[in-house]
Amino acid sequence: MIGRIRCSLINVSAPATSHVMEFDVSALRWSGDLRNMLNELREAMRERDEEYAIRYIHGSKMDISIRHERVNHDTNVREEVRYLKVAMCPSRVNTLLSVARDKVYTALNTYCITQKIIVGNKRKCVYFLPFSSTNDMLSAIADANKMVREAQKILNEYVKSKHFDRINSILVKYKLLDEPLKTLQPIPEITYSLTPIVFDPDVLREYIEPKLMADVERQIVGRKKAIVQEAIKLVQVRINQIVDSILKQKVNEMDVQQAINRLKALVDDVGLSNIPVLARELDSLHDTFVQAIQNGYVFDTKEVGNRVTSLLKEVASMAGVTTPALKAGDISRGRA
Repeated sequence: MIGRIRCSLINVSAPATSHVMEFDVSALRWSGDLRNMLNELREAMRERDEEYAIRYIHGSKMDISIRHERVNHDTNVREEVRYLKVAMCPSRVNTLLSVARDKVYTALNTYCITQKIIVGNKRKCVYFLPFSSTNDMLSAIADANKMVREAQKILNEYVKSKHFDRINSILVKYKLLDEPLKTLQPIPEITYSLTPIVFDPDVLREYIEPKLMADVERQIVGRKKAIVQEAIKLVQVRINQIVDSILKQKVNEMDVQQAINRLKALVDDVGLSNIPVLARELDSLHDTFVQAIQNGYVFDTKEVGNRVTSLLKEVASMAGVTTPALKAGDISRGRA
């Protein structure tokens, strides 16, 4: 009983550009030049990062580090090699890039239906983006790219600064660089590709021999069922988010209406709009949530959880898919 699925296959590339350089410092003695250089670099980087400091929710502070590696030579002699890692840009740049990447991958897991597929001997995660969520997903990418452009702007200013010159001069002084660096690698923006997918074996029927068509149809129907099964779990997640927002008194009646409308659009995109009980129960949940807001944000979350769990199990059965792992009454961890 699965209708037409309206999704796109989305691929996102969010390059991790950290501008960390690695140098062989095996020739420097711990008690001499190496210790002096580390102290000079740390002081230079501390002053640099203080000037470019800004508070974010998270983001690691970039520093310098030494790693050791044992190398076997042809003469059966083992040598310990020391490598110095130096963050060549302010920590603010790396923090911005980290936040931008997190924003994109959070959006992928929020708006897309994820599927694990096997490519060769590896498992790969692919993202199917419902048509109704496309604008939200692309907006998240656009917001993330604003952070990337801000990071690039800081980088452009930084390579002309006294801090960049000072770190360069230290590296040249201890012969880790032959000459000062003039610039740093540009930061690529986050890119994506979007490919609308047709889950309809009939479009291929005239091109495939009948004896091969059965297997093609089986694969397409199997993928449709897998997407629907994940979508049913996503519906529960979205309803849970509405309940949590009501309990925290962070939404009004208009917010609830918009959230239910987005749920209906998702249901339509994954081919479940032809299951009447689902549409009716979403309307009923809307009324329950509105009444809860009008009653001072108080309602029976356990009763709502039981209703939703029962509904989604029924929808899974009618769609002919395996019932997802849903717990009755577990729609929210909030209070009743």
